[in-house]
Amino acid sequence: MEEPQFLVNEFLIDDKPALQKVIRTVERKQSPALRRAQFLKAYTFALFRVYTKKRKEWNNETQRKQEEKKQLKLLLERKKQLLLQQLQLHQQTTESPVKTEPLVKPAAQSPPEARPVIHSQTSQEVFVRIEIKENKYIVHEPILSEQEQTFLDAVIMNVPEQVLSQPEQLHMFLAQEAGKQKLPFTPQQVDHLRYYLVRDRLKFGVLSPYFEDSSLQEILCNGPDQPLQVSADGHSFLQTELSFPKDYLDQIIQHFAQLLEQTPTAENPFVTGTIKEFTLQANISTPYAQSKFILSK
Repeated sequence: MEEPQFLVNEFLIDDKPALQKVIRTVERKQSPALRRAQFLKAYTFALFRVYTKKRKEWNNETQRKQEEKKQLKLLLERKKQLLLQQLQLHQQTTESPVKTEPLVKPAAQSPPEARPVIHSQTSQEVFVRIEIKENKYIVHEPILSEQEQTFLDAVIMNVPEQVLSQPEQLHMFLAQEAGKQKLPFTPQQVDHLRYYLVRDRLKFGVLSPYFEDSSLQEILCNGPDQPLQVSADGHSFLQTELSFPKDYLDQIIQHFAQLLEQTPTAENPFVTGTIKEFTLQANISTPYAQSKFILSK
């Protein structure tokens, strides 16, 4: 009888030492050093997760504080512009200012040739007149007393959004707030306050009268602290009384960008589009160029 033959896989026999080494490694108990390494790894990942969460909270808080600073800057700049306008109009008149009675009739001070641009929706009073004189484009707005300006600064950010677009409700809201502070404002004064609230909260701030002038063809800002120039009624490069510091000018352009749903950056600082009847070309400030804009029909 022949001896049976058995099949032998010579390749597995050659790999047997390596396989046995792997088995011994797997079955070996974890050393203290390995356990410490695993603990440090898990601990590090946990710290990173906590840091990431906290960093997000810090970023949100920083953005909130920056937005509050921007709003404060806008309010201060708005107050500065109004005070400058009031000072310039005082210098143009020979009458001495009366402290007991606020100046609330700027329309009467405007020259006869000044053109009405904005009217009150409740009283039909002329709020804004435009005058072109000696190569200057002059905007006449209601003049607020110091008491009225202080009241406006206090309530401007507290007026509900839905009230701003309702003239009668806004007029009533301001009258009630003035009554709470025992301020003897007349209906005309309340109407002037309403004009500035709508101008600064819903429209374009100090630029609002320019957008309402149908004769205006171009608005040009060549950079920070440079006089705003316009073209209107066949006159080109008319000088205005407005100029903007760098931060405020950037905020104006950022406001345009939000309306156009654009996000300018240092890599792409340009903002273009159509706002009302004007074509906008603008750029925010970068290390290589200053902010500027042009609005043209």
